Amino acid sequence: MGITNYMGSGRLSNLILSEVFNPLTKLENTYNKNTGTKLYGKVELQYDLLKDLKLSTRFGYTKYDGNAKGFTPLVFYGPLNVENSLNADGSTVAGKHNMVSHEKTSNFNYTWESFANYHFTVKEDHNFETVVGLSIARISGNAAGASREDVPFNSWEFADFTAATGTNTSTNPNALKGYYYQYFRNNISYFGRMNYDYQDKYLASFTARREGSIAFGDNNKFANFYSGSLGWAVTRENFFNVKAIDYLKIPIQTLKVGALGTHNCLGLAKAKGARILVASTSEVYGDPLVHPQTEEYWGNVNPVGPRGVYDEAKRFMESITMAYHTFIS
Repeated sequence: MGITNYMGSGRLSNLILSEVFNPLTKLENTYNKNTGTKLYGKVELQYDLLKDLKLSTRFGYTKYDGNAKGFTPLVFYGPLNVENSLNADGSTVAGKHNMVSHEKTSNFNYTWESFANYHFTVKEDHNFETVVGLSIARISGNAAGASREDVPFNSWEFADFTAATGTNTSTNPNALKGYYYQYFRNNISYFGRMNYDYQDKYLASFTARREGSIAFGDNNKFANFYSGSLGWAVTRENFFNVKAIDYLKIPIQTLKVGALGTHNCLGLAKAKGARILVASTSEVYGDPLVHPQTEEYWGNVNPVGPRGVYDEAKRFMESITMAYHTFIS
């Protein structure tokens, strides 16, 4: 079966009656135009209230306005094709119409976060990192659209609502139609986290969040979420310094989990409109030259050492998470 237009030099089967189209004909009769403007920004302030106590606040927003137009022309796809809206001689199939549609969208989203970080050490070996804060987010927008049939000359050049002449009748109630809708979603979150380590060997972390959202329903607008973890940095133990022991024996898998795994989770969270909490540890910044480690300390790393695959994957996890938060979400 040829792939050119039936009206051209190729051939189309006259045995296939529906849902099979010449791809070139389909492409040539697809008309869409979308334009939009997007404005986004972020402001962040930090203040060191005490030696190990830092206050932070940041505000990020995204504003988008878009216009879209589409045109569905009358088309001949081939002999006996039930999707034809034109006959082979160029006349209109009874009951078929072309159509132009317009849509205008607008949305404004913002996130405001304020939190405090406090790091302290007890008897040199017991290190604590604490965070408490508040996060507020709002998603809002609206859209208006209209469509109308019977565009003059079956042409994209005349595809405009004001040029179309279709009117609703008892036999064709959809010749002229329009719609409008708006939406919003508010979220508020109170959160706290404590990380603990003993000599950088034995680790513990606990997180608590109280989330408020209209998505939870009128009778249960708030919910509490808790999580905790324990860790053992076995590479810090003296017995681990043995040539026969490689870092977890799975270096490639470790890199993939930290990098590709995080990427997939962030993409899924974005697609589903969900929040994702990513926890890291100062362990990925290597053997510290200062203690305790503050947020300004970037570490003493060894990317090709026995822990390199783990450390580099975790630092990539932090970077891609912030990239999603800053530039995508």
